[in-house]
Amino acid sequence: MTQDHTYVACASATPEWGAWPVPEGVTLAWGARAIYQLAAKPERDRRGRLLRYVHTAEIDLVHDRQDMAGGASMAERKALAAWITGTGIPAIKTLLADGDINPGSSAIVEHASEGYKIVAGPRASHGYLYIRAWRIPGGAS
Repeated sequence: MTQDHTYVACASATPEWGAWPVPEGVTLAWGARAIYQLAAKPERDRRGRLLRYVHTAEIDLVHDRQDMAGGASMAERKALAAWITGTGIPAIKTLLADGDINPGSSAIVEHASEGYKIVAGPRASHGYLYIRAWRIPGGAS
């Protein structure tokens, strides 16, 4: 997540990073362009025999390729950042791996809970994942 000193209130709730428009009425949003890789890891039994390959989504958030925008308070920004880290990114990783969405895909995955929503997809970039998250207008936080 971005450092506290980079939180700057602004009139627009559309971050520079991320690739999807923020819905009307959203007052706080976060966006990122992350490094994305879908990896196949072997799962073995106790004797070391290969059982299957399990896909895992590896997402590396780069500090200077993410930002938060909107005129919300610092407490609201911290709450969104905590949801992204604790719920949003883990949910996106699971959806990407379960959907076998490779970095060359144009597929989009999304997750909403606790009054927030996160949307992500590689946009056929072959290595990046574009992510946008926001507090749902009228949603609980």
